[in-house]
Amino acid sequence: MSFIKKINLFKYPILSGIITFLILLVLTQWLSLQRYQLIKNSSQKELNLKANETKARLQEMFSNHQSSTQLLAFIIQNYGIPKDFDHVARNILKGNKYIDVLEIVEGGVITHVYPLVGNESILGYNILNDSSRNSGAFAAIENKQFFVAGPLYLKQGGTGIISRTPIFKNDAFWGFAAIVTRIPTVLHACGLDTNSSKIFNYQLVKVEPLTNAEEKFLPENNISNSATTVAIEIPNGEWKFYISSRSPGINTNLIVFIVLGVVLSLLVGFFTWYIFVQPSRLDKLIKEKTRLLQESETSNKTTLENISMGFFQVDNNHRIVYINKRIGQVVADDYSKYIGQYIFEAFPNAKNSKFYTSYQNAIQENKTLKIEEFYPLLNRWFEIYIHPSEEGVSVFLRDITDSRKAEVEKLKAQSKYLQLFNSNLAGVFQAKMDGQLINCNKAYSDLLGLESHEEISKLNINLLALDNSYHSNRVRLLQSTQSLRNFEVTMKSAENQQIHLLENSVLSFSPEYPEGLIEGIAIDITEKRKAEEQKRIATEQLRKLSEHIQTISETERTNIAREIHDVLGQYMTAIKFDISWLKKKWRDEKQMIEVEKRIASINEIVDETITSIRKISSDLRPRILDDLGLNAALEWKIEKFKVNTGIVTFFNSELEGTTFSKSISIGIYRIIQEALTNIARHTKADAIHITGNVEQNICIISIFDNGQGITEEALNNKVSFGILGMKERAKMMGGNLEITGTKGSGTKLVLKIPLS
Repeated sequence: MSFIKKINLFKYPILSGIITFLILLVLTQWLSLQRYQLIKNSSQKELNLKANETKARLQEMFSNHQSSTQLLAFIIQNYGIPKDFDHVARNILKGNKYIDVLEIVEGGVITHVYPLVGNESILGYNILNDSSRNSGAFAAIENKQFFVAGPLYLKQGGTGIISRTPIFKNDAFWGFAAIVTRIPTVLHACGLDTNSSKIFNYQLVKVEPLTNAEEKFLPENNISNSATTVAIEIPNGEWKFYISSRSPGINTNLIVFIVLGVVLSLLVGFFTWYIFVQPSRLDKLIKEKTRLLQESETSNKTTLENISMGFFQVDNNHRIVYINKRIGQVVADDYSKYIGQYIFEAFPNAKNSKFYTSYQNAIQENKTLKIEEFYPLLNRWFEIYIHPSEEGVSVFLRDITDSRKAEVEKLKAQSKYLQLFNSNLAGVFQAKMDGQLINCNKAYSDLLGLESHEEISKLNINLLALDNSYHSNRVRLLQSTQSLRNFEVTMKSAENQQIHLLENSVLSFSPEYPEGLIEGIAIDITEKRKAEEQKRIATEQLRKLSEHIQTISETERTNIAREIHDVLGQYMTAIKFDISWLKKKWRDEKQMIEVEKRIASINEIVDETITSIRKISSDLRPRILDDLGLNAALEWKIEKFKVNTGIVTFFNSELEGTTFSKSISIGIYRIIQEALTNIARHTKADAIHITGNVEQNICIISIFDNGQGITEEALNNKVSFGILGMKERAKMMGGNLEITGTKGSGTKLVLKIPLS
């Protein structure tokens, strides 16, 4: 150590690296040796633990086998072979899960077996006559005690061990109580899984007591010479259990650690050499950098003089130490006189400027600040960078007057454009060629139901079009004509409402959007389309209603003609015949009695004719409506309806005393007449409630039936002329008719007619 202290290691970096390498090599190899001992002891403890655990499990299994066979032997010796052998065997197996087959061997023949399925082949099998399997049986008889035979090939297939307890009656051999345990069950009882274990290799061996021959249970495993072995005592024999680790051996681990120690020592030695060699390199580098810095300083001064920006530097006392000629051009003065002056004495007007505050903040916060400021005396805008450092403050100035003027003009133009853009009552939008919306005014966002800028930026207007060919057609037309006028599109809004737009678009190009930009104006024509559709529907309904009225009129004329022809014509013919007869007989006194009868007959026919004429007239327009008014006419009509249909009808009216015009009276009467006809034809009702009253000079009549109820489909049926006719009559009187119904719960009709 004294020798090392005397040596300046920085002068001998190679020697320093070698010494470090040797010291670290000794240390790492010593640590490798210690780790070797730890791994060896830990591995051995783990192997011993596993071996003893397996031994305990095997001995427990054999103990259970012995107690189970002895229990069965006791039952046979004292009570004979159980009649319900399966039940007894099942109870014995419940107490021991490591038994596969339970047997009763009478003499040497297997007479009972449980479970029978899979073991049918061994019934009637004499084990004493099979030389390959009877050695254990004779040993059990000879020693008169529990004996474990195997492993051996089983008669029913597979390999296993057989545990037998001999049964003697009156000191004479009677048979065996036997248990068969297959090798997989034995391994499971031991807690061994030779296929899935990634830690250990196992081998289970039985040692024959006479020959000391070892009989292996498991397939060949890579058991190392240093494997841990435990002896497992069983009656009339001994088993051995071998276990070794599957992980790389301790020697392999030791080699790995030794190699790692050598590599680490080499790396640290090299690093030590590299660190110790740096001072000499640094000295050379400092000298080279100093030379370059001197050259750079001269070059920088030349550069600072030639740059287009004004530049001056202030020391820590806030005095100007350098200023370039560009400053002189800015202030139109001899710039060299400012060298050595206090900055705000050289530029006194800057004390009341934004620059003064920013200068102080840059020094306090020690960070570069950028400001823009207008100087009225110079009528110029400047962009100023204030950069503090350990040597002072560097200030750069750039004249941005022209760019600021251009920005102001641009902002003015943009302001006018935005004002026009946002104040336009029509929807104005800009979108990419793929339909992605870029911008739109409030009118367009209101059309689509958009509320926020985020919704607009995420919207693709092509996805809102209900016509799948809208996008492709618009792009095709724009690419061919560059503009598109009166292009109609049906879209859905954010509230999922259908809207119709009339669009005018142009295709423009810019550096930002070289593929093209769609700019357009859209007008909402939804209400117009709805009005046109309603007008079309109304026209169609009126046309059909007119046809229906014409048909009804012709039908009524036909009915009236038939009534006149069939009834009145018949009456008139009868009268004509009677009058002709009277003309011939009225002078004959002998026929006077017959004449009187004929005159009476003519009177009856005339009365019936008058009645028929009144009936036809009443059907066309009830006289009671003109004579007694609407309330009496409705009472008469309802009473007649009850008699004709048998439907119980209640009429609660407060219309008595109310004056109605003739047009309103007949209109209300015809609507009630049509409603009652529809109820009788379609509702299957058996009761109707009708109320009538006047509220605030409005006549309100309600009709409610308890029938099957009108459906929405029937209400909206364009060819339901009865309902359509009633509604049109109500509109002609300045009122309205509301019909509602619930399936199975009846229909309600409310008629409201203003009387003024």
